[in-house]
Amino acid sequence: MKLKTIRSIRVVKVIQFLLSFSSVYLLIKGPKYVFLIPLLFGFLLELILPKEYGGGIFKNKKNVFINSDKIWIEPLIGIILLIIFIIFSTI
Repeated sequence: MKLKTIRSIRVVKVIQFLLSFSSVYLLIKGPKYVFLIPLLFGFLLELILPKEYGGGIFKNKKNVFINSDKIWIEPLIGIILLIIFIIFSTI
């Protein structure tokens, strides 16, 4: 089952983003290998996305949230927010 509408793709991307944050939080604060559970669910959600909206960097990738031709903007924003979350969760 592949998603077709931008709205549903955005919802899946937000869920993946929250799952990656919870995985990092569980890595820092939780038991030993529990952090893998949300990470695996995030990777499984990647399978229902169309190729042009999926993860990774490849030519002609479409952005979901930002209207830009640069494919590195959305992952860069995610990485910056992830670093901020790591800093605040270790305090």
